[in-house]
Amino acid sequence: MKLNERQACQLLGLAAPTTPEAARKAYRKLARQHHPDHGGDEERFKQISVAYHYLVEYYNSSSSTSPSAQSSKTSRRGRDTYTRNPDAQAKSKSTQSQQKQQKTADQSKTYQKEDHRQAWRQWREQVDRNTESQTKQRSTESQEKNNQKKQTKAKQQTAHDQSTHQHRPEQDSEPPHQAHNQEVVEASVVPSFGDSVKRWSEELGDRISVVSENLSQKFNRWYRKSARSLFEKGNNEKLRLDLDLTTLLYGKQIRIAVNRLVPCPKCQQENGQARKDPETPAALWADGCQRCNSSGRIQQREELSIYVPPGADKGHQLKVNAKGSAGLNGSSDGDLTLILTPETLPKGFRRNGADLELRQAVSASLLARGGVLKVHTLRGTVNVKIPKNFQSGKKLLIPEQGFPVWNNPEQSGTLTLCLIARSQA
Repeated sequence: MKLNERQACQLLGLAAPTTPEAARKAYRKLARQHHPDHGGDEERFKQISVAYHYLVEYYNSSSSTSPSAQSSKTSRRGRDTYTRNPDAQAKSKSTQSQQKQQKTADQSKTYQKEDHRQAWRQWREQVDRNTESQTKQRSTESQEKNNQKKQTKAKQQTAHDQSTHQHRPEQDSEPPHQAHNQEVVEASVVPSFGDSVKRWSEELGDRISVVSENLSQKFNRWYRKSARSLFEKGNNEKLRLDLDLTTLLYGKQIRIAVNRLVPCPKCQQENGQARKDPETPAALWADGCQRCNSSGRIQQREELSIYVPPGADKGHQLKVNAKGSAGLNGSSDGDLTLILTPETLPKGFRRNGADLELRQAVSASLLARGGVLKVHTLRGTVNVKIPKNFQSGKKLLIPEQGFPVWNNPEQSGTLTLCLIARSQA
């Protein structure tokens, strides 16, 4: 690769002419960037190395042959000749020899590094070639083994077919009546472990269901004859009741329809009255009754009139005695529990027990000058006086404009009015 000073400087990214120090810095920077060990381009690294060595040799040779260097040498030589000082001559010669030795050592170190890198690349290439050849050899051996196996299987299949073909004439030569008289045997498949476990589990489930059914029948017979079933108390029932705002504020008498269980008129009543016998279980009377399906009770719709007091909130309940499921054989009836669910409040209102909070937007001029504001509460319209220079976000308390207190309807909660300027609302 032939180079000149300008091309070498271009490869190192320098402008010609340059100095050895600048060439050395540029070379080190590009070498770290393009070195093959760091993932760089090997060809680019070679070009950079050649350009750097060329510039080093070029500037060393030019410095030794420049007129200034020659004049200095001539003047030094003349001065040494004029002075005739042997010690100075010996000192200059030793200095020149040391410089030459240092230059030779630097060049040898550079060449040694290049040799080591070249040897490392050759070793990597040899390892890659050996690995590739081993891989090809293994694949070839595996293909040969597969071919041998296929050939062996083909030979065995051919031998089997020939042996079968040889025995066929003897079978075909048998008379037809002997072929019809041969016994046909059905072979059963040997079950696996999973099939056996599945069959055992199905058999065990069938046996458990039979046993549980027998036990339940025995328990029912024992319970009907025992003293525990003499008096069967009715169960408690629950019903959800939705309430409107009028009912929440003032209370109301409400009529509701309830489907409750009552004694069966066929098996649990006699002459229009409920049967009572302290020695006979009520379940025995219900045995075989088709109207109640042996349960002793039937479903019947009843209408109830209930007064709901004002101030009801979410979670409140009302209890109606003896309006749940009916008891048998003179036992007490269950209770009916009404779960009260209030209606959703209008927009802007928020409830906290019996107290209410209302956020209302007003004009900033009204807050500044003050005046009277009409407020629409749940109970009606109220005129509220607003003081002057009232700040946005402050609250006013309006008494007796909340909900009635639960279980104390004579007292009512407070309405908290929060005024917000329209620009901030």
